[in-house]
Amino acid sequence: MAALLLKFKQELNVSLTKGDRIYGASLNSVAGFEQASIDDLIYLGPCSDLGFDTSDNTYAVLVNPANQEYVSPNTVPLNITYAMFSKNNIVNIANVKGYYAELEFINNSTEKAELFSVGVGVEQSSK
Repeated sequence: MAALLLKFKQELNVSLTKGDRIYGASLNSVAGFEQASIDDLIYLGPCSDLGFDTSDNTYAVLVNPANQEYVSPNTVPLNITYAMFSKNNIVNIANVKGYYAELEFINNSTEKAELFSVGVGVEQSSK
């Protein structure tokens, strides 16, 4: 199967890196909400490259199904309206590592919002 190029108008998540597992699904409108069934989720393959395409001002993610370790039994639909990624849990299984971390929570809503709890696991990277 040829490489699959996904293009996005919005900026890509800063955590997305080469090797991450890319999934896609088609969203359906149900009771005014866009949703996808877990049964509709398709593993597209690993991210082989990502960047900004200046020709059309979009963010691009190249997925190379030829490199995938698991071959999806489904065919890749042309109407993928939702994409997500996951990290390789063999490599990324530990807590946050390092000596410094900074978090910023932003609420873009005009409605009042309350943050109930935040938790994080931290691991010193060396001694």
